[in-house]
Amino acid sequence: MRLKETPIASVGELITSIANVLGPILPTGYCVFGQCLGGVLAYEFTREIAKRFAPPAHLFVSGCGDPRSETKQQLSNLDDASLVEQLRSWGGTPELALARRDFLDLLLPPLRIDLQMFERYAFDPQPTIATPVTVFRGADDHHVTPESLAGWRERTTGAVTIVELAGGHFIDPALLMTEIRRA
Repeated sequence: MRLKETPIASVGELITSIANVLGPILPTGYCVFGQCLGGVLAYEFTREIAKRFAPPAHLFVSGCGDPRSETKQQLSNLDDASLVEQLRSWGGTPELALARRDFLDLLLPPLRIDLQMFERYAFDPQPTIATPVTVFRGADDHHVTPESLAGWRERTTGAVTIVELAGGHFIDPALLMTEIRRA
């Protein structure tokens, strides 16, 4: 239904838009989760929502190094074949889908915009959050190193827990949910 809308290409604009819609209706004790670029968005959302509404009880991120140190590969300008290879290296997209041109014609344009948004993201160290953070990393994730996770301790005055789980960049959702419930 929304394929014809102009996409949002700025982290700040996206976060403001989401906070305006969700802020007034968030229940007490809610949590926020983000995967990869979504981890950066979840962190920025937590900062914005804490300024204007009640902060989340917990922030969970997976497959995402510290937003300040997260490397920004220039992926948005890759040709289609190279971008598909990048998707393959991250895992999480079924091979059957990657082999279908009609699927790629729908997937690649918004993916490029997401990648551009991430490439343009400029981290601002202030303010930090007070929300506890749990960071998940797949033991076989070659894109997020254990060293890139340490900086999360500088992003919050709350507790930071780093959990390494079986899997690659995209950890089995059932395993993630088990760990989130435990936290």
